[in-house]
Amino acid sequence: ASQMISAIQESVMSGEDIDNHLMFAYGALAEFSETDKTRDGYEMALHYYEKVRDWNKSVGDEMCAKGVEAAMDRVKSKRDGREVKPMSDEVLNGMRAHYEKYVRERGESSAGTLKVGMNLSNVLSNSGIHGLE
Repeated sequence: ASQMISAIQESVMSGEDIDNHLMFAYGALAEFSETDKTRDGYEMALHYYEKVRDWNKSVGDEMCAKGVEAAMDRVKSKRDGREVKPMSDEVLNGMRAHYEKYVRERGESSAGTLKVGMNLSNVLSNSGIHGLE
């Protein structure tokens, strides 16, 4: 994990925002850590999600930060053996708006748009919701 993050930090990609790539890496590490299904795995997931949430807040993306906080709540519930609650409509609609913004600003086939779209798809499939109005 540390090597992956170091490689991203050292990369120079023309026209791309390295911080965005780093946050996607942290998000992937959080998701991967969560699959361990142990207390240590959940704690590691929370560590990476906190980095992503704090970065989103620092760039003024409160809606994305709320989505990350919802993921953190899910991880805390799993860690503590509590029932996992579905995400609120506000968070789901915010995630959709975030995806639509990426499509407008970066195009449908950019790596960032694809990642945001995959995140939205995962959340929707895990929530049992088949679409947003």
